[in-house]
Amino acid sequence: MVTTESKKLYVNKLTDSIQLTSLLFAPIFSARPPKYDEEKEVEINLRRTKNETIYYKGRLLDTIKDFPLFSLLVSKLQKTNQNLPDNAPKVMEFEMTEIEIFKTLGVQIRKSNIDLFEKRLDKFKASDICIKIFSDDQVCIRKIKTSLVLKYDWKKESKIIHFTMDYDFLPKGENSTDIDREFIDLRAYGLISTGYAKSLFLYLETKKFGNQEYVMHVKESLINRMSMNLKTNRERNRALKASLKELERVGYIKKHYPDKSKQTHEPLIMIARNPNFMAEVRADFKKIEEKEAKEKELEHFFK
Repeated sequence: MVTTESKKLYVNKLTDSIQLTSLLFAPIFSARPPKYDEEKEVEINLRRTKNETIYYKGRLLDTIKDFPLFSLLVSKLQKTNQNLPDNAPKVMEFEMTEIEIFKTLGVQIRKSNIDLFEKRLDKFKASDICIKIFSDDQVCIRKIKTSLVLKYDWKKESKIIHFTMDYDFLPKGENSTDIDREFIDLRAYGLISTGYAKSLFLYLETKKFGNQEYVMHVKESLINRMSMNLKTNRERNRALKASLKELERVGYIKKHYPDKSKQTHEPLIMIARNPNFMAEVRADFKKIEEKEAKEKELEHFFK
């Protein structure tokens, strides 16, 4: 995990975003089993660290469609603000075209998809989020109270959507350096094929510890983050096993093995992440972009 105080972070593409760590840690964006009630409201109240808590009330959001859309909106907000002078007022409002949103997310522009996107934005707007930061003696010294989207106005005739989002989704600025954040690239995220594995990926991104090869994870914590909507232990264990295998397939995890706590004997999973995963993925996509650019040049030359 990083803070903007220790390392300046920037977004270069709409697929890049710098996310509040607590939003990835908590099962707000989670995999949903078939026939899940999309109108069901959930309430989540967790302590991420001894100095940070996260509260969420709203409809459960999924990792397949909801998280990429939210990530895109955060990216646009951050790109809008990052080139402003340090002393300039920050911008909470921005506009995006339908083409810009749908093309980035790889979705066709048609009425059924527009209706679905509006429902997702309504869920974002109705969400209730509260992140609190505490001093070592447990005095609250910082509080973020907001929703994923404050307002939106979809102009159907001009095909433009006007958004208002909270300052606290910006990666830098006044009072922002005391909140942990994680860099997320949707292109890497998109390589992961299942909602459960995507949930596990988001959680593991909040559990990076320097040069430590293996990180110890309580098995129950992994299961609760990625498969809280599955009813039986058998289903949950199967989903965890498949998700670990999927993250190994895409190269995010190098190795993992089961273990037990010597003190409590509770089941553990030891996981070794690939520290070069993001750099390797971005290098691969750069090669693809360069190849496509050369092909376009040739097409233009021979016309």
